[in-house]
Amino acid sequence: MWVLICTALLFSLTERATCQNKAHPAAAPAAANTYSITFSPEKITAQTGLCAVISCTFTHPANVKPTTAIWYKCPSNGKCVQHRKLIFHSKDPSKAQEGYKQRVSLLETDLTKGNCSVIINDIREKDTGMYQFRMLEGPFTYPRKMKITVTGTA
Repeated sequence: MWVLICTALLFSLTERATCQNKAHPAAAPAAANTYSITFSPEKITAQTGLCAVISCTFTHPANVKPTTAIWYKCPSNGKCVQHRKLIFHSKDPSKAQEGYKQRVSLLETDLTKGNCSVIINDIREKDTGMYQFRMLEGPFTYPRKMKITVTGTA
């Protein structure tokens, strides 16, 4: 049941992003030798017990072949350099912090497609915060972050 709800949410976000892109044309594509990340939507509000989908795409230099995705939850001060929590590691899921293991997964496992979208299942109020993507190859941590706000049940 939750899978169906999350799938419907993902399609809803994709459709909204498509409509927004038609109404407000995006900037020119990033050059082939740069790193960039795009979130759509820019921030998420989710309800406890459901799922949250961080929908994102990324670019990287042509000479880099991405194979490992890492997602972090930043501390409450928003500075995601120290004391960040590793919530997802595509090559070694055991590295994820307790409480995130088996709740976070990539929507597309082939990172060469430029899709860094993840789903967080059974979202909890303590999941509220800023999230950041890192590609191990390079290595490169994308500076832009995604904000998730989790509200109580209705």
